[in-house]
Amino acid sequence: SGGFMTQPAKLKVLIVDDEKEIGHLIIDLIVPIYEGIYAGSAEEALRFLGQHGSEVVCIVSDYKMNGMNGIELRQSMPERCKEIPFILLSGYITKDDALAGLDAKISAMLPKPFDVAALLELIKKHARDRESTIRERIMLEQIFIEESSAIVEELEPLIMSLEQRPNDMETLNTIFRLVHTIKGSSGVLESNHIRSYVHRYEDLLSKLKSGALAANPEIVSILLQGFDIVGKMIQCLKTGDDWTQDVEQLARIFDMSQTSQSPSSNSITPGAVSPGKTEITKDAVSVPTAMLDEFMELSGEITVIRNMVNKLVRVIEKETPSNKNVQHLGELLDEMHKINSGMQGRLIETRKVPLNKVFRPLPRTVRDTAKNLGKTVDFKVEGDHIRVDSSLAQVLSDSLVHIVRNSLDHGIETREMRIQRKKRAEGHLTIKAIERGEEIVVSIQDDGGGLDASKIKKKAVERGLYSALDIEQLSEQKIYSLIFESGFSTASQVTDVSGRGVGMDMVRSSVQKIKGRVEIESELGKGTTFSLHLPIPKSVLIINSLVVQACGRDFAIPQDGIARLLRLEGKKVRQSIKKLEGTHVLDYEGQLIPLTDLGESLGLRPKYSTDFSSEDSHNILIARTDAAYYALAVDRVLDSEEIVVKSVGKHMERLKVYAGATFMGDGCVGLILSVDGIAEVSGVIGGLRASAKSTQEKSELTSEIKQKEILIFELWCQGLFAVPLAMVYRLEEVPSRLIQDVGGRRVLVYRDQIMPLVDLTDVLGITVRESQTKLTQDPISVFVSMINDRYVGFIIKGIKDVCQVLDKVDDAIRDRDMIAGSIEVNGKVISMLEIYSVLASQGLLKSLDPAANLQKFAHGPEIPAANSASLAAGSDLVKNDKNASEASAFAGDGWGLF
Repeated sequence: SGGFMTQPAKLKVLIVDDEKEIGHLIIDLIVPIYEGIYAGSAEEALRFLGQHGSEVVCIVSDYKMNGMNGIELRQSMPERCKEIPFILLSGYITKDDALAGLDAKISAMLPKPFDVAALLELIKKHARDRESTIRERIMLEQIFIEESSAIVEELEPLIMSLEQRPNDMETLNTIFRLVHTIKGSSGVLESNHIRSYVHRYEDLLSKLKSGALAANPEIVSILLQGFDIVGKMIQCLKTGDDWTQDVEQLARIFDMSQTSQSPSSNSITPGAVSPGKTEITKDAVSVPTAMLDEFMELSGEITVIRNMVNKLVRVIEKETPSNKNVQHLGELLDEMHKINSGMQGRLIETRKVPLNKVFRPLPRTVRDTAKNLGKTVDFKVEGDHIRVDSSLAQVLSDSLVHIVRNSLDHGIETREMRIQRKKRAEGHLTIKAIERGEEIVVSIQDDGGGLDASKIKKKAVERGLYSALDIEQLSEQKIYSLIFESGFSTASQVTDVSGRGVGMDMVRSSVQKIKGRVEIESELGKGTTFSLHLPIPKSVLIINSLVVQACGRDFAIPQDGIARLLRLEGKKVRQSIKKLEGTHVLDYEGQLIPLTDLGESLGLRPKYSTDFSSEDSHNILIARTDAAYYALAVDRVLDSEEIVVKSVGKHMERLKVYAGATFMGDGCVGLILSVDGIAEVSGVIGGLRASAKSTQEKSELTSEIKQKEILIFELWCQGLFAVPLAMVYRLEEVPSRLIQDVGGRRVLVYRDQIMPLVDLTDVLGITVRESQTKLTQDPISVFVSMINDRYVGFIIKGIKDVCQVLDKVDDAIRDRDMIAGSIEVNGKVISMLEIYSVLASQGLLKSLDPAANLQKFAHGPEIPAANSASLAAGSDLVKNDKNASEASAFAGDGWGLF
């Protein structure tokens, strides 16, 4: 019999009457409360009860009908439906009829013609208890479905682990306990087909526990088949479908008298499948991702309004600098922003699922597929602890099965062939997931025969995809990518596993749909690696952006597409910008990268109208794409701002340079630029020189370049000072009224933090010769460093220059610990500051905890480790050997100066 509906919209009242008009009159009467179901005969009513009796709260039947009468209908109903209240309508009831009605447990008899209000009250009265029973049963069924579904997910890897550890009694006991839990919990169900089947399953497990049977591969296959049947039963219960198959017939697979106990020759080693218990969280609830998206959109709207209010507060603050209420309002806005950002972060995490849920079906897929193909395979999974957005999980779930089956069928050879090729008889298949920058990379690696490029080329020519001449011009990667073409397959015959050339096409299309890519590495005879590069979805389109200006118009550029900001002036322009083959390039960290102007790329000014040869100042962004770096010149850099991305129309998408639109801080609509689209439209992609494939490659590139950039500045004394430019997160001009004294230390509220300020002139103990100027300077120049995600500001007189230096710091002239040494620049001797010693002298080093974050920082000119003042600054820096050997590896993340 059928299962209960898990979420019934309305419970049902069955009306049985051979007069259709009366039947529909009663349906109209009850429709506000229940769903009315009409049956024109007793036979039709019995058929309905056989399928949906568990949803019926009351039956209203006429007494005299063609064929079976109302009392006979009641007597013929299935035993499980006898609990349903039954109201009999009759124009004339004899004494014998009344007695028969009592014996048949008729709930009430109502004479015809009946009173409408009286009938409605009778239905409501008698259906009330039945309704409560049904809803309680539905609730218990839902609990059973949730708990048993979680147990089923846990069972499969446990059963498969028996193949590797057949004598593991702990695993066997765990399986028995879980199966017994399903059997016991199924007692709440009206039907007993699950209980009967699981009972037979339990009998087989008992034989394994007692040692009467051994858990060989054949027995494990039977346990897996039984596991599949239990899963299907629970799924039918979940959807409300009837279970029509004969349970006794299905349970015959557990009859070991017909099963051989000899070990199977096609056994495989599934690899390290963890038998650990899956935690079933009782207080968890299921929330549709669409609802989470709505929450994120609302949170995004709060961000937009916050930006607008924040700018308004800054304007009012300038107009009324002495109004403390305005300052307090600004602080409350900052606090609100922190809470909103935290809420957004929690919502993002809520959307994520661990990859072990995605990878869970794969060991079974590998086992069954390999067994069908007669192959022996060792399967391993790495990185399944990573959590990914549910959209990525869906893509991986759809794609991995196709790639795995393809690797097993076409990649890994048969046992005999592997021995012939002098390989280990056992094939190896590994799935590895890593989080790299802004993407998740999932690689599927086998040690099979590899892709045969010649066979792929031959097939492509046969299908007319390329001519014999053209295909020889293709790169190896392009040839490999042909296997993703729809219907393309090099298999000699179609099998149940593969050969139709459909699965790999689905893989590429599903990955490309989320703007990911698939890369293939293969070596003939050695194996193949498929790498799925999946971009991490943005936090429902709330991103940090840099607001820039071109031709008088403001645009936002996502900060994750910007590697660095530069401002070139005077001689620096001639040194850095060169003309090569008719186009301008920028000398960036020893590499020549193409340079384009934003106004020209957007068509706001004529092509080649920007004069890069002039020594006027140029604001340049180093843009980072998936392929490489390029330089983008803008008129002005305005500010950084959190923005909410809104989609643009298709006519805007076709322009490629726009990634979306947003509301700017002043309430106006602004356009968000795509660094990839600008690179494509401006034609700089072909000239890109610096690869941006990975952070590791970038660090290897920069390590080869000996030049380091430094920021040169003045203090209130004679001489110049410098720090590594990489230490400088940002330069600010701060109104003196915003600086506050807290506990004897000057601080500034900066980007949602309380930032301590260090006056370098005072700290170095330098006699101020221009005291009057120092006291009256407003605004005050500050350069900001970021250390362990905390900001520190350093007060200086002014910036002099930014330049590259090759020389190491000369530590021969050091008159104090906070001076690392001297360096010569264009004939001038400049003092290099040791910033960490400065922080230590002010008691700030421990609170910033630099030892936990040293690996984040690049460094400027090399400082001899033996003489580094930072080593003597405190025990925090000398505890770590690596820190001690690279004592000067400090500085920021390379945002630079603008």
